[in-house]
Amino acid sequence: MMIQVSRNETKENQWLQLLEEALEENVVIRPNYRFTYKDKNLGSFLYRAEKKNNTVLLEKINALGFDYKKIRRQNSIRNKKHNQWLLLLKEAISEGVKMQVNHRFNYKGKNLGTFLVAAKENKTLVRKIKKIGLDFDDYIRKPQLYAERFLKDLQNCDASKKPRFINRFYRYVLPKKEHLKEETIDEINIAWKNKFGDRRVWRFPMIEEQRIVLWKRFRYDEELNPEGKWLLSAERMGKKFNFAYRRKKNVYLMKKAEKHFTKKEIEELKSEGYFDEKYLIQQPT
Repeated sequence: MMIQVSRNETKENQWLQLLEEALEENVVIRPNYRFTYKDKNLGSFLYRAEKKNNTVLLEKINALGFDYKKIRRQNSIRNKKHNQWLLLLKEAISEGVKMQVNHRFNYKGKNLGTFLVAAKENKTLVRKIKKIGLDFDDYIRKPQLYAERFLKDLQNCDASKKPRFINRFYRYVLPKKEHLKEETIDEINIAWKNKFGDRRVWRFPMIEEQRIVLWKRFRYDEELNPEGKWLLSAERMGKKFNFAYRRKKNVYLMKKAEKHFTKKEIEELKSEGYFDEKYLIQQPT
């Protein structure tokens, strides 16, 4: 006898699966109509479930590890921090400080520039910052000027300076690619090839958080990994093997990544030999 699943249950399961993915990726989730994840209104789903007091659905949401009170408390703390930064920004603007939207910019010993860089991805913060008197659109023309200076420096530099130019490229040129002229990009590519002998790739190297997400996806992939293991053969894991193996043989690296895993996942990792103190490699201070 086949059990038929209603359309509503199917949709609920799709939302629950999306929520589980967001939780696995440590996404900052907000149960409101403004929050989206993977272009889906996940926040609206969570808000409606609580508003309607759908106890069955709320139990499923809670079983995935989503705690409404905890999330709202975290968001409240985050909003308080944002307000502190906004007050500092308002003070800096009122004093006539020349604003810089980069990680190097400090004001009164605070990394105000880092806050502004991150704020550009938050539409709510962008609106608040604009009301204070800083319009991010004012910075659209400046990346082109920096890219032209970067190109000139690149053409005139010594090849031994490559590490310095790699750093400048990733920090100041690549993040603004969308604001650069196509001919400038082409000229940088040619100059890079002539100076260093290799091709200039216009994408960021994969960061550790992204590699952890891929590692987790492998762990929970029932087709590729029916055993539910964190470390299998290189043939089974592909490019993820080296990343996973290094963290098993270096407790220092694993402890740095510990915050990205749940208690249950940490216990699983320990059962497979991770966090073993015999692999604790002393790092230089």
